[in-house]
Amino acid sequence: MDPLHSLQDEIKYPLIEEPQILTNICTMYFDLNCVSCVRNSEFWISGQNKTMMLYNLQGNRPRSVQTKSGEIPYDIATTHSGDLVYTDYEDRTINILRNDQIQSLVTLQEPWRPYSVCITSSGDLLVTMRMDNKTHKKIVRFSDSKEKQNIPWDEPQQYFLRENTKFVPVPAIPNTLRLCENKNLDICVSDCISGVIGVFSAEGTLQHRYTGGKPLINGPFHPVGITTDSHCQILAAESFENRIHILDKDCRFLRYIECVGLIEPFGLDVDYRDNLIVTEWKRGNVKQIRYYK
Repeated sequence: MDPLHSLQDEIKYPLIEEPQILTNICTMYFDLNCVSCVRNSEFWISGQNKTMMLYNLQGNRPRSVQTKSGEIPYDIATTHSGDLVYTDYEDRTINILRNDQIQSLVTLQEPWRPYSVCITSSGDLLVTMRMDNKTHKKIVRFSDSKEKQNIPWDEPQQYFLRENTKFVPVPAIPNTLRLCENKNLDICVSDCISGVIGVFSAEGTLQHRYTGGKPLINGPFHPVGITTDSHCQILAAESFENRIHILDKDCRFLRYIECVGLIEPFGLDVDYRDNLIVTEWKRGNVKQIRYYK
């Protein structure tokens, strides 16, 4: 029996055969690499400039805010109360927008810089970070702005993609080290340059690794945005292949989302109805996709 089919037969919440694009918003805000849902039909987005913008699914933009330093935000997240949190790679800070004021929650010491951030179910911050010389990476948990947990993450680097019959350098992209917390409290990490998704227990033990689904015709796997849904399934964008991988909580491949017209998916989040919200990197679009029956 095909192991993929036998695994999908066990899925309690079945996936639809052809995922559907429910909404397509053209933001005219190019190089979109981050999205974070707030509540109901609102979400924050950010890209390769200093402005972070709040949109709704009707395409309206009720709010925008610039980073305190004037630098590009590397990642964004929202707290349970709806406050915006972002990482600033250049000044080594993790910041929060609260009551229209930006406050620094954490300032990292050299040689570490913050990459991705997520808010855990308990309200802690999980942050991926890297040394200035890019030799070491780690995941750090902060509680009330104090370091609570430190998880090393050192995977080999893969700086090349296969293009036709030769390898070419991976395009320069922002924030190649992303993470999210699953509903079972696992920590899911997407490492684009290393070509791997890792799943850690809440205690920091590496439990599962995923390096791509079907045979990698186009060379190494390079995942970017990552999120999870209410059923603990993991979704990861593979921008260079115009597709999204759906995995179970143990990193077993279930299927791809390869909607017609989905180009360079990058930032991912899931709304309150388990619809996928995805940014298209270079096109400046945000799409809402239904993938459950």
